[in-house]
Amino acid sequence: MRERQKGRTREQAAASANTFRGIQILGERARFNVVAGNYIGTDITGQYALENHQFGVIMEVQASDNVIGGTTPAERNLISGNVNKGIGISDPGSTHNTVIGNWIGVDASGTAALGN
Repeated sequence: MRERQKGRTREQAAASANTFRGIQILGERARFNVVAGNYIGTDITGQYALENHQFGVIMEVQASDNVIGGTTPAERNLISGNVNKGIGISDPGSTHNTVIGNWIGVDASGTAALGN
């Protein structure tokens, strides 16, 4: 998935087995996006890795004011099994992004490692 728009919400989806990145939020127009309740880099059960070959989620090139995750279990993203990193924020112009409440590097139970 690639976001270059303002104010989009991605909830309850799987972003897995991509040859590049699971979710990319890119550019100065990519603001006020919310990524919540997703399985990124795993199957839909959250038990097995289906790796993205780069980041699970990346915000870059002045992507600002975005939220990855949330404060409730329903808003939590499961970000695991990716080849590179789970989450990346790249370049000094990508500001005021929030990463909160996600499970990174574990399975859906939160007890077994799936790595990144």
